[in-house]
Amino acid sequence: ERCPPKAEVRGSNPFGCANMLLYLKRDLRPGRFQRAQGISFFGTTMDTFETAKDYFLKGLAFQQKGIWDEAERMYSESLNFVPNRLSTLINLANTQYRLNKLENARKTAEKAVEIDPDNSDALCQLGAILVARGANEAAVKILDKCLSIEPKLAEAHSNRGNALKDLKRLDEALASYEKAITLKPSIDFTLGHYCLLAQSLGNWAVFDKWADTIIQKTKAGEKICNPWAASQMFDDPGLLYQS
Repeated sequence: ERCPPKAEVRGSNPFGCANMLLYLKRDLRPGRFQRAQGISFFGTTMDTFETAKDYFLKGLAFQQKGIWDEAERMYSESLNFVPNRLSTLINLANTQYRLNKLENARKTAEKAVEIDPDNSDALCQLGAILVARGANEAAVKILDKCLSIEPKLAEAHSNRGNALKDLKRLDEALASYEKAITLKPSIDFTLGHYCLLAQSLGNWAVFDKWADTIIQKTKAGEKICNPWAASQMFDDPGLLYQS
């Protein structure tokens, strides 16, 4: 996942001057307001927003601890107060994926994409869920769109590699994995796929190089990242945390 140094919520008052302007710019700009019904600044009281945010942060805490069922419940409660909140929908889809509720996860991710069709995190999330459901052709189309918007999103290249591998388009899959690793060498999960695919294609130079890297990382006790997760902070849909 896209991992900042530290996950934090900026500012104690989400409707402070700067945050209000960011909110208006992000969620109410022309075109998005009509799509994002239910998140209007003018139709949401501060108490309602704060309640939704409180449930969201509880969900985030559960998600970070891997308590997926409680995370799902908290995110769903948050959406009861502020429906169609993009960051909440993306985190909920992530959580439903972890619970293997793939149909629910797909619907949630598709709702996020409907709200903002050009949101690369929502598209990346949906693409990963489609791969998990075996809808690889659809996943490639979604991830191609994602990469047309954010070409340096390593997670999308990784997910695209997974879809192409399942479609037996192995050379293309290898190229997608290589792009992901070039952009973000810390995606150890992708390294594993890359190594195994390189070995199956007889590319022993690639296999030996990255197999040694994985072995060294494992011996050093480094944490393995999940490459597709796109979990977001409530106050800023662009701020992601490392699970």
